[in-house]
Amino acid sequence: MLQRGGSLAVGTRVSIQNKIGPIPVRWNAEHTVYDPPSRFQDIQLSGPFSKWVHDHLFDAIDETHSRLTDRVDYRSKFPAPLNWLTTGFIRSKVESMFRYRHQTTEQDLKLFSTLQGLRGGSKERPAIAVTGATGMIGRRLCALSSVLGFRVIRIQRTASKATNAANELPLESIVLDAKHGFDNPQTLDGIDAVIHLAGFGIASHRWSAKTKELIRSSRVEGTRHLVDHLLRLEHPPKALVAASGVGFYGDCDDLFCNEDRKAGAGFLPELAQHWETESMRYASGSRRAVVGRLGMVLHPLEGALSKMLPLFRFGLGGAVGSGKQYWSWIHVDDAASAFLHLAMNPLSTGPYNLVAPESLTNRDFTKTLGSVLNRPTIIPAPKIPLRLLVGEMADPLLFASTRAMPLRLLDEGFAFRASTLRAALHQLLGLA
Repeated sequence: MLQRGGSLAVGTRVSIQNKIGPIPVRWNAEHTVYDPPSRFQDIQLSGPFSKWVHDHLFDAIDETHSRLTDRVDYRSKFPAPLNWLTTGFIRSKVESMFRYRHQTTEQDLKLFSTLQGLRGGSKERPAIAVTGATGMIGRRLCALSSVLGFRVIRIQRTASKATNAANELPLESIVLDAKHGFDNPQTLDGIDAVIHLAGFGIASHRWSAKTKELIRSSRVEGTRHLVDHLLRLEHPPKALVAASGVGFYGDCDDLFCNEDRKAGAGFLPELAQHWETESMRYASGSRRAVVGRLGMVLHPLEGALSKMLPLFRFGLGGAVGSGKQYWSWIHVDDAASAFLHLAMNPLSTGPYNLVAPESLTNRDFTKTLGSVLNRPTIIPAPKIPLRLLVGEMADPLLFASTRAMPLRLLDEGFAFRASTLRAALHQLLGLA
């Protein structure tokens, strides 16, 4: 998303960057009709079609159900011979896009109902604040929360005090300075939860001494400053829900890593321990502190999956190392939904594994991805070249075996959108 409109009002514009194969395509659209609650319309101003008119229609079925219909009038840019040859391809892409949208809408509504139950059916508008709101999970979390009617407050660092960028939701924002605290502290008084996702990317740079210190300080010291300033508020938020990672457990071979398992040894486990210790300081009396230990978060355009897809689509994918190591993963929408569940459930406290119930070996993960893409997976990625390529982080991130299970989430009745990798990939890639 390059530019996001703040509403559906007539004249509001949206700009999206997408790809057709390896070719980047920019799609600019404008809302031209807004007739709540029955209809709104957007048209393409420029993009991959010569014409695109999209009507979103809403019809009441009964007091608790509605029907959403998408009606699209589009024309290809290709001349007649090519248009005939590409009709099937274009139609399949359009259908996959709407399949994704309709599935996501249905799942969002189910989540809304669940969260209402956790809040005892309260009619009061829930309010959360989010750090790391511009990251992969943060953006989805903020968008999902806004759709569900939450009041969402973005906590920014002093260095990013600029007004909302064009590609971000028009949210309330406050600034946290490590020394001076919040610039508008009353904004957070008594809100339901702060969801803390900020931190320097674990795999965004090759690990050097400097990079590891940036990772550590952004998580450990960053969390310490956040907790200190939250505790100084006159009416602190009811809960702090902080991100961590299944790297907490280290290499567990083929043993299950449940939430009561002790931390492993090495940079990532030690980092996670210190990180979680700072988060748990928030718990006292009626205040809750929750830690979500994330597995590999799947997103088609960001993170590990986005790096794997080009190779696998060209038939160049294969097992990493021995392929026997377990990889714990989670669909990005399940990660965002789980954070909301933990924020709204008054009984949630302590550590939770935010991973799908299906934990696969790397070899099985590889075979499933190849099967979904209808590609072979016969080209292995040996350990020695990968260690030379990515350095120290190869062992904990690629070769370590972490068979984490989401026992506490399941015990609390959390419903995963994608409990199997095949289902997750089909949904993320818009496949039938």
